[in-house]
Amino acid sequence: YDVLVKAVALIKNYLKNKKVKFVLVGSGEELENIKKLVQEEGIDRYFVFAGNRQDVHLFLKAADCFILPSRWEGLPIALIEAGYAKLPVIASNTYGNREVIDDKQTGVMFINESPYDLSLKIRDFMENYSEALIYGLELYRKVKKEYSLEKMVRELRNLYEELKS
Repeated sequence: YDVLVKAVALIKNYLKNKKVKFVLVGSGEELENIKKLVQEEGIDRYFVFAGNRQDVHLFLKAADCFILPSRWEGLPIALIEAGYAKLPVIASNTYGNREVIDDKQTGVMFINESPYDLSLKIRDFMENYSEALIYGLELYRKVKKEYSLEKMVRELRNLYEELKS
């Protein structure tokens, strides 16, 4: 999340008169370093650290956008959850994210590990939010079609049958 923090620092003057919060849900080894970086950059007014939560769906419902700045991902369940919430998504252009997000169709991808590119994407979303909403709807359609429970169970069953043979 250091990439996100650095991106927000790059656009802090742009954000000055905007009502915006970046809510980080979860914890981990790097949490204290991220909090320290937020303070060092002077952008603590834009960040909320919500900690580990069981009610993440409520945060998704309240959000205007979902940002996943991961350096790498397997199958990013968080993007699938954001899709079910019909949220516009900005995600790093890394392996797992590319499986879920089709750039400029179901979301927007930024150059992996580039705070500068992420800052541009955040500004663009804020300035063209109606377009971003369309990405959220397209992601919802894709997720419903490709990541439904029924489809996942069916494909897992087929895999087991193949392996059994």
